[in-house]
Amino acid sequence: MVAAARKQTLLWEFDSAVPEIPGDGLVSRLARDLLETALTETTGAPGTPPLLAYAKNLPLDAVLHGEEYACLLLVGAERTALVEISG
Repeated sequence: MVAAARKQTLLWEFDSAVPEIPGDGLVSRLARDLLETALTETTGAPGTPPLLAYAKNLPLDAVLHGEEYACLLLVGAERTALVEISG
């Protein structure tokens, strides 16, 4: 699920259906930074997978078109993170 979330942020740079303000590249980088920050805070180390991950509405196709929202719940040994994305 984490890999799917990372992969989906790369699509924002090339998808003409998503908003271009402040810019596709900037939105993608911010989304990846947000995901990496949540992962690091949850697991305690950059790049370490969480113990558990649950998701709703991944991939983000419906979210990118403003129809749904998505969430990613990451569970580490001592911390939990919830990332919610809405279109």
